[in-house]
Amino acid sequence: MRGVKPIKEEVKVINFWNFDENNRLFFRHQTELHNRVGEFVRPHRLKYFAVRWFIQGTTTLYLDHVPYHIKPNTFMLAGPSQISAFEPLTEGGGFETKTVAFDHNLVSMMDFDEKTVLMLSGTASHLFFHMPEDHVDSLSHFFHLIEKEYQEPSSIERDQILAYLIKALILQAIRVNGGRNKLTSNSEYENLYKQFLEALEAHFTDKHTLSEYAALLNVNEKRLSRACQAITKTTPGKIIHRRLDYEAKRLLYYTSNNVKEIGYHLGFKDPAHFNKFFKKMNGYNPGTLRKQVSA
Repeated sequence: MRGVKPIKEEVKVINFWNFDENNRLFFRHQTELHNRVGEFVRPHRLKYFAVRWFIQGTTTLYLDHVPYHIKPNTFMLAGPSQISAFEPLTEGGGFETKTVAFDHNLVSMMDFDEKTVLMLSGTASHLFFHMPEDHVDSLSHFFHLIEKEYQEPSSIERDQILAYLIKALILQAIRVNGGRNKLTSNSEYENLYKQFLEALEAHFTDKHTLSEYAALLNVNEKRLSRACQAITKTTPGKIIHRRLDYEAKRLLYYTSNNVKEIGYHLGFKDPAHFNKFFKKMNGYNPGTLRKQVSA
């Protein structure tokens, strides 16, 4: 489209952790988050999976555009593509958190079952819940073991032990959370659904229809629809639209690109079509959200 500028990504990537071939994990125990308020208050990406245990303190964490209210013994797992930001903390309010960050290399060593891999592969691939009191001790034990092993010299054995400990921690969190983040088990369709998610992530800005993804994956439309319904109880069309809406809100919140530029970036050649799509998804126009964010 003539006159439309390329989209600008304005969210800072915080890369204060030393990840390399010898360090696939990072552990931090913090007692005063306000010491790093300049980094954490502003929207940022971490580029890694991050498991956080908020031991003390109360604040609000925004994961993409959704607010999550943090209180003592809150557990959270966020994915590497998500944008997060904290509300400023009150000085002297008391805060303590333990964070375990790890990259895809360590995830590959965890050997998760297919359903958990799919759960971690989605756009909003995260866990968030307030840990019941009777599970706090076991949560604390896992973090203690991870912290102790993290202090050992780097080795393949160390990485394997850390991978298994983090895997156990995540599976424990899924169980305590009542399995609400787990997908329906259906081995016949799990691989196809995973391929669909990967294709969606690569092409959601230029392919918007079931027929386009079926052709890309070389399957018929009915089979792809059955796979999505079996795994998520949702149609592929709704999954595609949710991904577009998710990205539209992310860009409206965290960049200065105008509505026309965002719509064009998402594959809508006519701004009116983008406005119609967004209003159908949310009940209001994208310009309304942009004004609220700018206010």
